[in-house]
Amino acid sequence: MADILRERVTKKFTHAFHISNAKFMNINSFRRVAEIAIVTASKQVLDEAYATANSIFHDPEYDDLFVDKQGALKAVGGIDQLAVDQAKFQLQLFRDSVDAASLVFAHSILDGVAFEYCEIVAMLDSTLFEGWIDDRQIRLKDMKGKTYEDILSEKVGRFLKELEKDSLLKKTNLLFTLGQPPKDFAPVRGFKFDRERLEKLDIKRHEIVHEKIDTAPLQKGEDDIRFIRDTANFLMALVSKRFGVKIDPYLLVKDWPK
Repeated sequence: MADILRERVTKKFTHAFHISNAKFMNINSFRRVAEIAIVTASKQVLDEAYATANSIFHDPEYDDLFVDKQGALKAVGGIDQLAVDQAKFQLQLFRDSVDAASLVFAHSILDGVAFEYCEIVAMLDSTLFEGWIDDRQIRLKDMKGKTYEDILSEKVGRFLKELEKDSLLKKTNLLFTLGQPPKDFAPVRGFKFDRERLEKLDIKRHEIVHEKIDTAPLQKGEDDIRFIRDTANFLMALVSKRFGVKIDPYLLVKDWPK
C-alpha cells in the first residue's frame, strides 16, 4: 500500500511541477512576442497617430471641436508632439496590458500548484492538518463505525475543498507551516522568498481582475513575473525536502511538450 501511495504522490508531484513550468514558459513566450510586436508596430502606431493629429487640426470637419483650434494646437506642442505623445501612450497601454495579463496568468499558475502541493502533503500525512481543521462540528452519529483516521480524512478532505477557493497567501502560509523550512533554505538560485512582495502582487492581481482602471502597472515587470515563477519552484523544493518527494524524470520527459 505504501508503494502504491508513493507512486501516486510521485506522479502527482511530477505532473504539478511539469504543468506549472510549462505554463510559465507560455507566459515567457507571450511576453517575448509582445516585445517584438512593440518594436515592429512602433512606426506604424506613430504614423497613425500623426495622421489622426494632422486630420484633427487641418480638416474643416473638426473646426467646431475647439473654441480656439490654433490655441489648442499650441497647447499640445504642435502636431508632431501630439502624435509622439499619443503613440507613446498607446504603446504604454499595450505594455501595461501585457503585464496585467501576465500577472493574472502567473498568479493563477502559482495558486493552482500551491494547492496541489497542499494536497500532496495531505496524501502523505493527514495528521499534519489537525491544527488547521475545526473539530467542533463532529457529531456522534458521524463517528459511528469509523476510526479516528477515517474521520480525520473526511475533515481534511472538506478542508482542502475550502482551501482551493481560498487565497494564495493562505495556501503558502499552510505550506510553510507544514514544511518548516530552515532559515537558510535557498533551493532556487538567486531567489529569496518575500511574503510582503507576494502579498503586494496578490493585491495587484485583485485590482486588475476587478477592473480598477487606475491601477498602476507592475513596478518591476519581468522581474515580478520571474518572482512568481521562482516562488512556485521554491514551494516545490520545500515539499520535496520536507517530505522526500521526488520528480520522476521519465514522467517529466514523457509529458514534456515536443
